[in-house]
Amino acid sequence: IIPKILDDQISILIRIAMSSNISEYQGHANIFKMEYIDYLNEQQEKIIEREVLSALAFAKEHNADIFQFSNAIYNKYPIQWDSIKDGWFDTFPDIDVAVHVEGKINRTYDIRQSTRSMGDDQ
Repeated sequence: IIPKILDDQISILIRIAMSSNISEYQGHANIFKMEYIDYLNEQQEKIIEREVLSALAFAKEHNADIFQFSNAIYNKYPIQWDSIKDGWFDTFPDIDVAVHVEGKINRTYDIRQSTRSMGDDQ
């Protein structure tokens, strides 16, 4: 969580670095081509971003600082925090928040081929 205060405007960048593995696959497509791995990675990034934005919308609606933005602001801008803290829960719902997810699929374990062999049409 990276806060920024510029011209008395507070903004937050949530940067998420994640990695995952494909441990099992049930299907017919050959998922071991790099373009398919890239597609799966892009999809997992979008899902994580959507989930974080959904949780953030809930937090703003209920005025609950569940991501502890206040702590991040206090730690980076302790002097400015003194003037913000008393009105924090009035300010919190209006803060501009951006989410950046960077994912990586590390491994595909021992999956060697799809569940159907290439010539099997059943």
